[in-house]
Amino acid sequence: MSLPLIERVLEGDAAAWDELVELLTPVFVAVARHELSRNLGGRVGVRDVDDLVHEVFLALISDRGRTLRRYDGRTDVRTLFKVYARSRIRDIARKENRRRALLGRRVDVDEAYDLETPTPRPDQIVEARELAASIRRGVSEAHRTPLARVMTELVLFEQASTDDVQAKTGKTRQQIFRWRSRIMQTARACCVEAEG
Repeated sequence: MSLPLIERVLEGDAAAWDELVELLTPVFVAVARHELSRNLGGRVGVRDVDDLVHEVFLALISDRGRTLRRYDGRTDVRTLFKVYARSRIRDIARKENRRRALLGRRVDVDEAYDLETPTPRPDQIVEARELAASIRRGVSEAHRTPLARVMTELVLFEQASTDDVQAKTGKTRQQIFRWRSRIMQTARACCVEAEG
């Protein structure tokens, strides 16, 4: 992997992104396995290796290219992304441990009332439904082939696990990660466009 590949990804080249996902998946899987081996039960909450790898890719997409821009070509790019994945996975584990600690301790009635999620107002519900419909339309328009429609339904709307997607489509895990990242990238773009 080289600096020109990163530059192509930052320019929005979909083929370059697919190549990057294919190259980084084994790195992220290795880091996730190592981090989970340190954690009793091999999970962070309900997340397994695939879930963690998916979350690392989502974080990479979500940071608007900041991590990709940090790569200057002087070191092995896998080292940068290995450190990045380890940091993201440890953040996820810390948040999960904090959440478990909060759930595990006694909470008095007043504090419990403060922790409750407020009920959304009717206008917020309508806005959320409109946004979801807009994202569904945008993603469906961007991914028109029969396979793309199936993958979009499974990945975005049913939020099926990698194993379920693999069983229903016969695709490899790396192909599923590529599809998932491509679909989530489109969904984010549709969301930004709908909100903007």
